[in-house]
Amino acid sequence: MRDYEKSSLRGCLTEGLVVEVMKMCMPLLLPASGVIHFVMSEGQAMQASGLIARWDLVGPSSGRSAEPFHGTFPKLEPPTAISGKVHQKFAASANSAHMILAGYERSINHVVQDLLNCLDSPEPPLLQWQELMSVLANLTPGRS
Repeated sequence: MRDYEKSSLRGCLTEGLVVEVMKMCMPLLLPASGVIHFVMSEGQAMQASGLIARWDLVGPSSGRSAEPFHGTFPKLEPPTAISGKVHQKFAASANSAHMILAGYERSINHVVQDLLNCLDSPEPPLLQWQELMSVLANLTPGRS
């Protein structure tokens, strides 16, 4: 943060702040007015999760309190590259449909169109069979 910004904001009412870290300026927009109290001085080395400043609401009832998340996140699998093969496009589209049903936002029309395009093709059963057989062929003993 520049000196003039820091000195003009100390103890002043504000609804926003610009923090400069490693030549990147990040605006912090606040939902209500408050007073900023700096904990770290400019140029001081920061630790991960270090406190830079504290912001006190003018009227504590005007802001919302943060609530801890008690749910669980879905288990994520490693990312997969989607090829141009119909059976792999179908698997990706089916996964997208499951994600929509789980509550994630995706383009429903796009996913349905992809699924219908894949189901119109006669290739998926043969391609799935070839993919499975290639895995089994590599596991067969005696192959070099």
